Amino acid sequence: MNDSQKAEQPEENQNAGATSKPNADSDDTTPEDAKAEGVELDQPRVEVVIDDAAEKDFDKIGRGKHQAQIQAKIDALETNPLPQAARPIKGENFKAKGWNFYRVDAGEYRIIYDLDEQTKILTIVTIVVIGQRNDDKAYRLLQRRFG
Repeated sequence: MNDSQKAEQPEENQNAGATSKPNADSDDTTPEDAKAEGVELDQPRVEVVIDDAAEKDFDKIGRGKHQAQIQAKIDALETNPLPQAARPIKGENFKAKGWNFYRVDAGEYRIIYDLDEQTKILTIVTIVVIGQRNDDKAYRLLQRRFG
């Protein structure tokens, strides 16, 4: 054996006794395994739906800064349907009909949406009104459409 072979010999001996173990840190856990182990899964999936009338409201705003602010807020609702800035819309008329309206502000506009959290798997956010904040136009539209 020459010197280079002797230098390589200890490395081969170290690896000779090693067994292949699955990586404990790998993310191969299925939802069923996690449930069996008592591990909580992620938050329910959030689906954002824009009502036809709200889509028309959005298109009337025109391209630019305001529409970008509204789109950013809508996208944020997909990750958190009840942000800290969200406020419930009070009104026995709406509650009696089964609506669960909330509002969030996006720049000079207000987004009003219905939050349906009846299942643990899926939360549906239906955007129903997009209107200006300064003159309560959004609330008048909501009353006209759902009141």
